[in-house]
Amino acid sequence: MNILYVAVSCDPYNGSEDKIGWNVPWEMSKTENVWIVTRRDLKKSIDKFLGDNEKRKLKMVYVEMPEICNKVFKGMLQSAKLLVWQRKAYPIVEKICRNEKIDIIHQITPIEFRAIGKYGKIEGVKFICGPLGGGEYIPSGLKKYAFRSVLMETIRKMMNVLSRRKLIKKKKIAQCDYIMFANSETKEFLLKRYKDNEILRNIQTEVVSEIAIDKKEIIEKKVRKNKKVIFLVAGRMIYRKGHRFLIDALKKIPKDLEYECRIVGVGPELKKIQRECNESKLSEKVVFVGSIPYTKMQEQYLEADVLIMPSIRETTGSVLLEALSKGLPIITIARFGGNIILDNDCAWLYDGRDNKTFVESLTEKLIECIENCGEIENKSINAIETAKKYTWQNKGRHYHNIYTNIVRKE
Repeated sequence: MNILYVAVSCDPYNGSEDKIGWNVPWEMSKTENVWIVTRRDLKKSIDKFLGDNEKRKLKMVYVEMPEICNKVFKGMLQSAKLLVWQRKAYPIVEKICRNEKIDIIHQITPIEFRAIGKYGKIEGVKFICGPLGGGEYIPSGLKKYAFRSVLMETIRKMMNVLSRRKLIKKKKIAQCDYIMFANSETKEFLLKRYKDNEILRNIQTEVVSEIAIDKKEIIEKKVRKNKKVIFLVAGRMIYRKGHRFLIDALKKIPKDLEYECRIVGVGPELKKIQRECNESKLSEKVVFVGSIPYTKMQEQYLEADVLIMPSIRETTGSVLLEALSKGLPIITIARFGGNIILDNDCAWLYDGRDNKTFVESLTEKLIECIENCGEIENKSINAIETAKKYTWQNKGRHYHNIYTNIVRKE
């Protein structure tokens, strides 16, 4: 089978979307002929990886991102930059399809649905998109923690609605043969205008996690050495990661309970969170570790007992599987992409109707961890078993089955 991946983010040595954009094509190139179309600025990193690893049936094609896009399209305008790159990539992809008899085009990154390319127009080739995210929103009970960014969230919502209309008008959805969604919220948002529409009868859809872990990264057993529970929070310190929400929950934990909360990451919220911890007398409980390279995070996972991901809006979060693979159970919201991967065997999932019930629910889960270390150890075993289900190797087999079934329908 000849498979072409469009992967705007694609770096073997990075996490997050870069990890997704690289690992799926790399896994597929074990047995299939694979082309990756990606950004030219990633060439050095990819060349190093290819030079250090086994040879596979993989061909790289690089497309330059116009420099002006990097300067102009930042923040909320990121989608515009991605679409400019897609327009540059399209004629190159079309030419490869024509010359190499490509069977499948899979746009695997970017994850956000606003940047779907028009590759479905290329005749004789099946087009797969996703897993897609970006259609999730902050629950009403957690909007308090985005009050400084109300304008940003409003603009994002408007952009989502406009993008959905554009996708419908230009028939980009109708031109897909298979669409994967990273969470149920995005599927519901993107397809609700298509309900009872004839178009959807010819399009297969699936909700499947976009993240995975290499089986080599999974430990066999987590050895717990800490006398007190050590919580780990990892991620850029921006409002949607929910650090202020977490601090509100920590404030309600009885002072006599022993625990430590380590926060890894930097960002615009850092000083505000540090100040709030000082004012709330949480300085002895909360430790700010600072920025740690992706390649060094394993040490943090191995030293901690439980990962907290308090995000108020998240597609999924690659940190979930990174933590599970090191035997860390998770505390996070029972929504978004994490809801696909996690259950009560390996996680404590909270939810709420309003701000009060959200904070109470998270606080309850934190206290449960602190007071019941035996449960941490039980969930740790299940965390490792869960991670084993979500390897790049398993994902490669799943995607291969999708590709094969679609091609056979021809």
